Amino acid sequence: RAPPPPPAEEFERTRPIIRARAGLALLSRAFAATFKTGTVDAGKEKLKYESSTVPGYAFDLEAYPLEAFTHSAFAGFGIGLRVEQVFLSTSAIVQRPVVDQQGQPAVPARTEAVTEKQPTNHLHALLRLIYRRAITQGDAPIEIHGHLGFGWLNFETPENDEYRGATYTYLSLGGGASVPVVGKLVVLEGEVALLPIASLGDRASELAKEVSNFGFRVGGGVSSTLPILGLTAAALVEYTSLTGTPTGVATSPTAGTREATDVSDTYLGIRIMLGYNY
Repeated sequence: RAPPPPPAEEFERTRPIIRARAGLALLSRAFAATFKTGTVDAGKEKLKYESSTVPGYAFDLEAYPLEAFTHSAFAGFGIGLRVEQVFLSTSAIVQRPVVDQQGQPAVPARTEAVTEKQPTNHLHALLRLIYRRAITQGDAPIEIHGHLGFGWLNFETPENDEYRGATYTYLSLGGGASVPVVGKLVVLEGEVALLPIASLGDRASELAKEVSNFGFRVGGGVSSTLPILGLTAAALVEYTSLTGTPTGVATSPTAGTREATDVSDTYLGIRIMLGYNY
């Protein structure tokens, strides 16, 4: 009688299916716009908002379901979701009428630049299709990844007659790598992305008739997979820059009629996170 067939080898998973991180987010933002002289009131040719570094929360999740079934090239495809939110106070440089000691408008009437604190909300969400692969062998390989993503970035200021904030919807194309230095305990991470399409939507009307935006994002830091049940830790820094090319005259109900010549919007974020790899 023929011997029984050998038992089938059990599939051994070598890469995480789920990579989750959550923790503290620190953010600062700087916005500046310049308007054509004559299209706004005297003294309002420049608009500038800045915020100090303030705390919030961050959440980052990546899922690679095919890693549970195959070692083929398709196993590297996954979906990622990142969410960040901070509550902060912006420092706004705005023009205000000069008043005398009795609080009456100065004669002759004039304005002066005043720095004001305004409570602000920042919310960022990014959904990505990711492809991640190891290019070396071993327990701590070098990994490279690329992504195609769609993001939503909202920065709200209180209602005022100067500027109400920004709401971007944008496309993200990028890639990066993670390089182990001391096995899994010390891993260097880096990522760069182009934001070739970043629409301000109806918020463009506060600056010009239309604003065409182009941006980039660069980030990196250090991560570690701890020898305890797949726990991870990471400290990451990220810089995002968006540059706007305005055209036409704005017709904002709050800001009135004005025409911007250039717009810049930058965000510097720091994330300190704990996580879990499954």
